[in-house]
Amino acid sequence: MDAQAKQLLSQLGIQLDAEIYPRVKNGGVIVPAGSPRPQEISGDTEISNAEQRREAKAARRQQGRARSERPRRSWQPWSPGPGSWAAGEAAPVVSPAFRAAFEPQVGALAEHYPGVQVWKTEHGMWALVESRLFDGMRKRAWFLIGVSCRYAAIRSWAFWVDALGLPVWIGPRHTNYNDGSICAFEPADGTWGFGDGLVALADLYTLWAARQLHLEVFGRWPGAQAVHRPYERILEIRPSEQCGCREVSGDYGECCRVRDFARDRVADAVEFVCWTRFEVRSPPTEVLDFVREARSPTRLEHLL
Repeated sequence: MDAQAKQLLSQLGIQLDAEIYPRVKNGGVIVPAGSPRPQEISGDTEISNAEQRREAKAARRQQGRARSERPRRSWQPWSPGPGSWAAGEAAPVVSPAFRAAFEPQVGALAEHYPGVQVWKTEHGMWALVESRLFDGMRKRAWFLIGVSCRYAAIRSWAFWVDALGLPVWIGPRHTNYNDGSICAFEPADGTWGFGDGLVALADLYTLWAARQLHLEVFGRWPGAQAVHRPYERILEIRPSEQCGCREVSGDYGECCRVRDFARDRVADAVEFVCWTRFEVRSPPTEVLDFVREARSPTRLEHLL
């Protein structure tokens, strides 16, 4: 990552703390609000921005949640191509309405994320989407998105890729137990629904990957996060990160951390381990084989 991309990543983190959301351009290129001036970058730039984060938190209390989204569009007809569904294809156990709703979205996804690869399966599809995140970065993010028309469900995984090695799974922070799939938003918030389309979903995944990159580079998850269980907050959230209880009272160190440590941590740990079913987050073998070895895609139903 060059100095300018690192500066943009730092600026993005500050803005996300204030719940100021960026634009996502075609190809998954993130543009933070405003135009920060390039400057000398040091390894601890984000850590030294405590005063800016305090100002951002104050701004968050003042202005509430702001979003920057692509304008909604009417889906245009999609001309079937290689790997697409044939017109009139019989699928008695698949919801025709759900399939019909997603077919035209593939064309829109290809328009906004050039190079997307799509495979049809008996009851749905797989799409492999690449996001550039920031100009000047060699490393890219891949999102493997599985759409099950049979169960009206989507499950996705993310990987870092570059020209020098195999794709590397992005996680475990903010991935689902036990399969390591992407957990990019809180469903109860209504952030995304099936009617919002695959482009909006890929944009959310792009921002999620940028947060993961911020954690990797600066050691801190930027912006809001949802971590409801006390023991999970102890394990994962750092004192300078926003508290996973989703209150606006401050960072974890100023909000729930003291209460979490004062609880019966043994009981909380047992509850947490039982909830996770003693399993570690990691992608299924079929997903890794698909991404790393270009094997034929599996049926998503096998992974649900």
